[in-house]
Amino acid sequence: QIDNSPLIGQADVTANPINSSFEVTDLSDPSDPLGNAPNNVDLDGACANFAAAISITLSDSLSNTDTDACDDAIIYTYTVTNTGSVDLDGIMLTDDLGNTISAPNPNPGDLDMDNQIDPLEAWVFTALYDITQNNINNSPAPLSNQAHITMQPVGTN
Repeated sequence: QIDNSPLIGQADVTANPINSSFEVTDLSDPSDPLGNAPNNVDLDGACANFAAAISITLSDSLSNTDTDACDDAIIYTYTVTNTGSVDLDGIMLTDDLGNTISAPNPNPGDLDMDNQIDPLEAWVFTALYDITQNNINNSPAPLSNQAHITMQPVGTN
């Protein structure tokens, strides 16, 4: 399981190698004098290294969530991109402000609609933070927020 907390900006995550067994079959024509007869290659014990890596970008904007013409919330937008070579699932995104961070389901970034962040897919998550009087009283001190993401390569749970 990949747990990359806390996260601000871009981060790279590397997972342990995933060991797999495969059977490789040569489908060449045995009657072809230049080809070889079909054979099997036993890859038991072979190891393939698949890298898991992500990047996260965060943007925020003020929002008026009611009709009083006053910005009273912050919309946080998190874009999670799989920059590695394996599919990722078990995605959980949280932040220090206690926001519920959600993605539309299905996520428009899920190009093959398999509910996994595949290599090169970018998923968008959003959270709404209601500005409090305490936030305003502490202004101009910035409101700090850090995101935390947990996910794992598919098939490793």
